[in-house]
Amino acid sequence: TEVNQRTCQILKVSRELLLGLDLTTIEDQRIIPHIQKASDGTDGVYEGEYISTVNDLKLLINMKASPVYDSNNNITGVIAIIQDVTSTQILKKAIQESEAHFKLIPMQNNDIVYEWNENTDQIIWYRDPGDICPKLRSINTMEKLNMVFASNNKFCFKDLWASTQKDES
Repeated sequence: TEVNQRTCQILKVSRELLLGLDLTTIEDQRIIPHIQKASDGTDGVYEGEYISTVNDLKLLINMKASPVYDSNNNITGVIAIIQDVTSTQILKKAIQESEAHFKLIPMQNNDIVYEWNENTDQIIWYRDPGDICPKLRSINTMEKLNMVFASNNKFCFKDLWASTQKDES
């Protein structure tokens, strides 16, 4: 087994510990079938948790393994590229949880919360605006929203006011 310095950094071990390591002896065998695919001539891909045998380090990795060929087109080995995606996955999960929490806020009160994409003029509603004012349901651009309010500034305000009063009683 050969290894580069970046792999040692990812696994937090010395190069000497990994050089010559027999992969059949590692405890976490989940990557082995994907390496075996590469040794059989097909690219192998593994995405998921990996627990290091050397130090019990838990990582989320993306591994891509490909066969290595000699000049006679015989497979002479496998090269695997490992990417530590632990922090990326943790951040993605935090963002998803934050978005889910944000989407609950308008459901817990009478606010109409929306996101406006300035480049496309599209509105993403985080609550069905028709729950408060049915006339708003068909509006999906800021241009339309501004036209409605500019043409009739009493538009829906009676409905909006009535809906806020219901919750306070």
